[in-house]
Amino acid sequence: VTENLSPVKQCYRAIRFSGLLADTNNAWYMIFSVYHMVMINYIGVAAVLEILLKERNLLDFVQALSVIVIYVHDIVKAVNIFTHQKGVKQLLNRLEEFIQETAKNEPNQSRKRSFRETFISIYIKILIWLPSLSLVCGVFGDYMTGFVKPHLPYQIWIPWSLKEFWPYMAGMVFVTMLEFTTCVYYMSFTVINFTFSNELSSSLRRLQERLETKGPADKTVYEHHNAIIQLLLDYNQLFSGPLYVETLMSSLMPCGFFYLFIKIVKSFDPLAFELILKAIMCAGAPYVVCSCVGQEISDQMEQLHRSAYASNWCEEPPRIRKNLLTLMIITTKRIDLNYRKFVSFNHVCLATVLQGIYTYLMLIINLETD
Repeated sequence: VTENLSPVKQCYRAIRFSGLLADTNNAWYMIFSVYHMVMINYIGVAAVLEILLKERNLLDFVQALSVIVIYVHDIVKAVNIFTHQKGVKQLLNRLEEFIQETAKNEPNQSRKRSFRETFISIYIKILIWLPSLSLVCGVFGDYMTGFVKPHLPYQIWIPWSLKEFWPYMAGMVFVTMLEFTTCVYYMSFTVINFTFSNELSSSLRRLQERLETKGPADKTVYEHHNAIIQLLLDYNQLFSGPLYVETLMSSLMPCGFFYLFIKIVKSFDPLAFELILKAIMCAGAPYVVCSCVGQEISDQMEQLHRSAYASNWCEEPPRIRKNLLTLMIITTKRIDLNYRKFVSFNHVCLATVLQGIYTYLMLIINLETD
């Protein structure tokens, strides 16, 4: 059924259980919205209490710190969407109208699925199933170690003792529900970002083909190009701040999971698989923003500029040459996904984040040695 829906409607359908773009006329969406907001804020409070109230070793401290980073990672984006809910809906609706306009009278071309589309599809599926996997691995790992110390999906404070079996199971299920909220939130952010970038990229691709086939005399090329730039500028205004916070946090987020994985992998602990999966998912977050979203838009802008430069502009009338020259000048400027033109979300940004992950991980290992 979803194949018959437009990409934007598929986006709304995919994120409906997160409550981020809740329909005020639907009571269930409002319940989801309140539920997830309560759960995500409990994670932040419980992670801070875990650090403040309990005397732990470096291993437990780093795990709790990773949970705090995940909390900040999610809450910044969630609050941004809640406070700009009307603007986000208007932007997505404008995007849908623009897609319908640009795709009108265009033949449906089958295109091979790109690596980034495959990556996003797998990434989202893992996000949805990760809480269940964490619960199974945690209970199995505790069973193998004789329930000496509970291996919670997140290292956070729980307001009851976990020494007895049923309170232990209640704690495991409760923390799994908390983890599910973080996964649902990040899945929703990923779907929104990818829907926007993918449809904008497709529009730029169609615009490039139109310029190459119909030539620079086609007025709709410039009209659609102007609409794309306006959509991108509005998207930057709404989302670039939280995306910038995400890139800053992404250097810290996987360190706790990588560090714990290094510590337990030699003992063949069943938790090792869950930890390395969480570490890879956290490390993959900046790849989604920088490569699958930001770099894709930059690449399509560059290809449009190349097609404009390769056209026979010197043979066109002065008015058309002026329009084409304006398009070429605009595409040479920094029209991409960026934070106040200070940081562009592309491969360079991704390399910086990955370098930060390695640096922080080595710092934690050296702290333990000292």
